[in-house]
Amino acid sequence: ADVRAEVARAMAALEQSENENDGKALAEEKARNEQLIAALEEESNRLSRVLEEQHTATEAHAKETASLRREVEAARSELESGAPRGREAELEQRLAAAEDEAGRLSEEMDKVAEAHAERMAKAEMDAQRRVNEAVQKNAAELETAQEELVKAEEALERQLAEVLEVERARSRQLAAELEEAQARQEKAAAENGDGTEELRRELAEAQAAQAAAA
Repeated sequence: ADVRAEVARAMAALEQSENENDGKALAEEKARNEQLIAALEEESNRLSRVLEEQHTATEAHAKETASLRREVEAARSELESGAPRGREAELEQRLAAAEDEAGRLSEEMDKVAEAHAERMAKAEMDAQRRVNEAVQKNAAELETAQEELVKAEEALERQLAEVLEVERARSRQLAAELEEAQARQEKAAAENGDGTEELRRELAEAQAAQAAAA
């Protein structure tokens, strides 16, 4: 029973060591990935704010342009009914300037979006590179851990073989003792009728020992 308990403790220690090594590697990899994700999210949020600001400015200018267009249409209606032409020329000039500004803002939006895409692509490449480096590092660590695990398993197998041999020897010894006790009891029973109390006790002890060993 003591030997079996020792084997159980050895197996539990081996499993715990393996789990601790795996858990440590996974925790380190998780921490690195969380840092990469946080950096990507921060960059994405910053660029999204820039895009939102540009989008807001573009919408405001679009509203101003639409308002100018309505004023021009109103001025043209006035002209058709005999209004002076100077007002239409002024409004058309303002409309052209507004359209130029809208075009400029649109180009800026395109540039910002392109820069955003480039930065995100670079960030993703950097993240992938770091992940690859971590994978390579973990692969080397895993190979070392596997080698250690193989050695530990081989040692455990040797220990188990030794334990089994000890158990077999004990079983053979107990079986021989039981057989001897039974023979003595049979002999005593033949000589003395029911046999002696001492032989019964020895037989019971031998049977109990054999059951415990099994």
